Amino acid sequence: NCFTSQQHHYKRMKHNKINKSLFTLLTWFLLQAAGTFAFAESIEPANGSNGEQIPTTTANKQANERPNANKQAADSAYMEKAYDKAIAGYEQLLKAGVDVDVLYNLGNAYYRKNNLPRAILNYEKALKYEPRHKDARHNLEICRSKLGVSENPPSEMFFITWFNDLTAYFSVDQWGTMAMLFFSLTTFLIVLRRMTRQRLPKKIASVIMPFAIAAFALAATNASLQYHRFHNDTYAVALQDSTIEDENGKAKKNILRAGTTVRLLKNGSEGKIMVQTSDKTCEGWANSGHFMPV
Repeated sequence: NCFTSQQHHYKRMKHNKINKSLFTLLTWFLLQAAGTFAFAESIEPANGSNGEQIPTTTANKQANERPNANKQAADSAYMEKAYDKAIAGYEQLLKAGVDVDVLYNLGNAYYRKNNLPRAILNYEKALKYEPRHKDARHNLEICRSKLGVSENPPSEMFFITWFNDLTAYFSVDQWGTMAMLFFSLTTFLIVLRRMTRQRLPKKIASVIMPFAIAAFALAATNASLQYHRFHNDTYAVALQDSTIEDENGKAKKNILRAGTTVRLLKNGSEGKIMVQTSDKTCEGWANSGHFMPV
């Protein structure tokens, strides 16, 4: 009886240690998830744009430590319709580093000056860093419509188009954050299965784990694709109408209109660059001075 009692006591102590370990792991996972979401930078649009009018108010959120006085001065100039002063202020702010809201406001200021190609350029830059910026995307389409330019991606299989849209929906940092989160969840579930002897937690972990692994693989893959696109795919916006030439320097019938977004393929001699339209129907050499990189 004494030996049996000691066995029960040992089992209770062992189960208590396991429960404490599981509780510690769960706490660690929750803290990891909270820290991961806190690390993710999500910039919401400054305000809604349901109509065809560019918003007149500017974004007020500042994610870095630039002097607030300079930002407020540029915002005040914008609200007072002193757009040249606002443009100078926003461009000065951008010299200290990239800020999506400043890029968005700069695009709005150029729109008010009726410089639509420059407005498109800054909306494209804002979307490069924050793909889900709805106001920037909405205003970008307005500018394109006014200039009569359109972005027609090449026809692809439905699945490829869907996957590309999914990849572009989040930035590289956001996909990376999700990958970290699902990796932490997968690690927690693996440890839970190995340490617990209770059927229900082990069964729940077994059911959830394949989905967590799949989600981690998807997020990690898209993070890698977005990173590659961000650092290797170079785009530019035509600031004026530009004629496309072939290899022999002969002008083609295609003329890129100001405001068209193109992909830069390679640099040439005598100030020439090879560009390609989004639908890949037009490719050739153009004057590099007519384009500004995104």
